[in-house]
Amino acid sequence: MTTVSVLVKTQDCGPLAIHWGVTSDNQDEIAASSIPGATYEFDVGWFSRTFFKNGIQSARDYRLIG
Repeated sequence: MTTVSVLVKTQDCGPLAIHWGVTSDNQDEIAASSIPGATYEFDVGWFSRTFFKNGIQSARDYRLIG
């Protein structure tokens, strides 16, 4: 089974994968909805922060803040 996700490249946090709520049907729509240069807040869980420090962390949620 493959997990569908959207890869987000950030300046401050490095690459993040968003997979919560992402399906093969809405993957392109979610990827296209980001605003380049805007500021987002990402919710990265403890497991991802701890075990994927040098890899791609998984964001559980995100929101536009500016």
